[in-house]
Amino acid sequence: MTNYKKTFLYAVIPAVIAGLFSISPKLYDLITEKKAELSYTITDGPALEDGNNFKKIYAITIINNGKKSLNNVQSELSTDGNIEKVQIINSSGLKPLVTENDKSLSVNIQKGFSKN
Repeated sequence: MTNYKKTFLYAVIPAVIAGLFSISPKLYDLITEKKAELSYTITDGPALEDGNNFKKIYAITIINNGKKSLNNVQSELSTDGNIEKVQIINSSGLKPLVTENDKSLSVNIQKGFSKN
């Protein structure tokens, strides 16, 4: 056998095989990675007259439809009108951080927002 054939047979082929075995777990993780999918729905009620003003009730539902647990999920709501009252109904057991003022509302879930 020539020197090139020996080098190829005893050095290059085993190195390629070892390389394939070392990257195959990462390739498997990339192929089977869980999907992240966040969705929301907004349901608005009828406008209620209050003197010269109108009030409206909105129900906003945020759902993680994916298979991946999400971290640092933040939703923001801003309006031209005033936000009088906010009620968070938490069905996931997580504790969202709520920041509100007259014109905007921010809800942040730090970690572990997963599909119910």
